[in-house]
Amino acid sequence: MRVTQKLQGEGHHLYMDNFYTSPALFSSLLKVGIYSCGTLRCNRRGVPIAIKKSGKMKKGDIIHVKKKSLLFFKWKDKREVSLLTNIHDNSTIVKRRRSKSGVGGHEETVKPTAIEEYNKYMYGVDKLDQMLSYYNFNRRTNKWWRKAFFCLLDIAIYNSFVLYTQSEQEGRKLKFLQYRIQLSKKLLMDASGQQTFSVQTDSVVARSPSARLVERHFPDKVPSRQNGKPGQRNCVVCSSKAGKPRKTTTYCCKQCGVGLCIYPCFELYHTKVNPSRYI
Repeated sequence: MRVTQKLQGEGHHLYMDNFYTSPALFSSLLKVGIYSCGTLRCNRRGVPIAIKKSGKMKKGDIIHVKKKSLLFFKWKDKREVSLLTNIHDNSTIVKRRRSKSGVGGHEETVKPTAIEEYNKYMYGVDKLDQMLSYYNFNRRTNKWWRKAFFCLLDIAIYNSFVLYTQSEQEGRKLKFLQYRIQLSKKLLMDASGQQTFSVQTDSVVARSPSARLVERHFPDKVPSRQNGKPGQRNCVVCSSKAGKPRKTTTYCCKQCGVGLCIYPCFELYHTKVNPSRYI
């Protein structure tokens, strides 16, 4: 409620996802002049039994329940969608969309107006969640700040992608995956502007052979971990050999920033274009 203090009493329409939606919140917001609409979790307190226990629904079925100022919806499309609103009525619209099973490759679907309006105004937020789910970096961790950091990083990358797609740059625009790959390559470039090297499934392929094969390189110990144990990395030569398990090493190349066995991988990596062929 504190977030909406500056919006109260002006008749704003507020759309939200199911994390926030509840009958109690919507009633409180209506008292201060804010109308609300959002997808609903059926286990919330105050949700009618007809919505909670609707039974098996067929595609296109709609259930709606009026409870004072609140209107509860449940609609079956590909899956069941529950919605709570005090903005809309129980009107419906007919949407025509592509379908392999439909006549002429199309089918008509009856859809509640409330859900159509929700999709319209929540598109940006839902689109962000959808795009982030495809290439999510989040991993299970006991450190909350790591999850928060990578979430913010994901959002920043997607925001930059949106700006990129809206730019007036000539030529064919990259898709989101290609954009992330190109961005990663740029971030991994060293101070001299040369890209680092990547490992493929069957061999090590240098992105810039001149840097790896010509410049001066020196071995170094992998830095120790925070708990004081010796640091380890996967050897990029041994681990790239098809059919062989990954091999860890406590040594690395100071200039390239990759793990390498001190012998023979360090020498092979800096003298051969495809070093994995020689082990």
